[in-house]
Amino acid sequence: MVTVVLYSAWAVTTVYAHALLLRSTPQANAVLEKSPVQVELFFSEPLEPNLSSIKVYDSNNLQVDVGDVRVDPSDPTRLTVSLRSLVEGIYTVTWKAVSSIDGHQTTGTFPFAVGAVNANAVQAIQQSTKFRLPISTLVAKFLMLAALAILIGQRLFITLVWNPALKSNQN
Repeated sequence: MVTVVLYSAWAVTTVYAHALLLRSTPQANAVLEKSPVQVELFFSEPLEPNLSSIKVYDSNNLQVDVGDVRVDPSDPTRLTVSLRSLVEGIYTVTWKAVSSIDGHQTTGTFPFAVGAVNANAVQAIQQSTKFRLPISTLVAKFLMLAALAILIGQRLFITLVWNPALKSNQN
């Protein structure tokens, strides 16, 4: 018993509830001297390639990425998109990540700037992250928990009420 507990404690790995954004290149709120070639995002869980995306917009809300979003086959937590040559200004990265482990979706945005831009203004822009569970997942989880409650409740009812009642009737 002690061996099982010790092994379980030793073998535990970190598990996240969603594919959380860990870091990015360029970093959120960064002010860069020259245009980056691509945006790289690193997540806490492997991503579903067909359901995850990155888009980069300029201050006029025009998309400035090439659209070649890809999950790195050698590192499925890395999502990238190539950029066109960016002029001086503030840019917004929007992303959607769907975990290939649990299917949960996270979305978020963060800014970065290129050129001689007021760094304080860029730092003042908030980055955001949102988690979303599809309604089908919520319904499935509710039904699973309800079924589990019925099964456990039935067993407890038989053990604590039905069997003692039968025994008292036989006497």
